[in-house]
Amino acid sequence: MGKKILHIEDEPDIIFVMKKLLTFHGFEVTSVSDSEEGLKVAFENVPDLILMDLNMPKIDGYEACRRLRADERTRSVPILMVTGAYLKDVEARCREVGANGCVSKPYEPAEFVEKIKSLIAGH
Repeated sequence: MGKKILHIEDEPDIIFVMKKLLTFHGFEVTSVSDSEEGLKVAFENVPDLILMDLNMPKIDGYEACRRLRADERTRSVPILMVTGAYLKDVEARCREVGANGCVSKPYEPAEFVEKIKSLIAGH
């Protein structure tokens, strides 16, 4: 069985493409479409990595990351943030709230998968 990735993303097309990409590379992917549900799933079934969009309805990625880091169950789970509006201060803010990295869309799929593998291996 592959490593478990929790994917928190509100865009159905991105969920579809990401699930295809990650399952092709042997990961077991659980996708949820909002951060509240993502937090619930993460706390109940701790994944090996959390892949999360920054711009989410209800709770944005920054706040969700803070909550994941504040809980002992998910404190050490690698978190990779994904954003469509990449700026230097976005990456710095992601790190401030506890994310292990930040990737901007669009990204090169092979590099993206390697980053995920590296974060999981270092966990």
